[in-house]
Amino acid sequence: TDELPFDRKRLRALVRRRGIGRLEIKVRGVEGHPDQIRRELHLQGSDEAVLLVARAGRRVMAILARRIKPRAGA
Repeated sequence: TDELPFDRKRLRALVRRRGIGRLEIKVRGVEGHPDQIRRELHLQGSDEAVLLVARAGRRVMAILARRIKPRAGA
């Protein structure tokens, strides 16, 4: 849904605007622990999302996504 440079302040504002209270966090190729990131974001709300934190060249990017749930009977 969103892609931005990994900046905790901007990311905290984004998850607040989206009402995200549950966040699955995946970290690849960068320093950082998912539990620490989760605490720093102060999650509140009833929505859920997936946060991917990864290096793209020299930059560290944050990608906010939604998990695709399989349809019943598929």
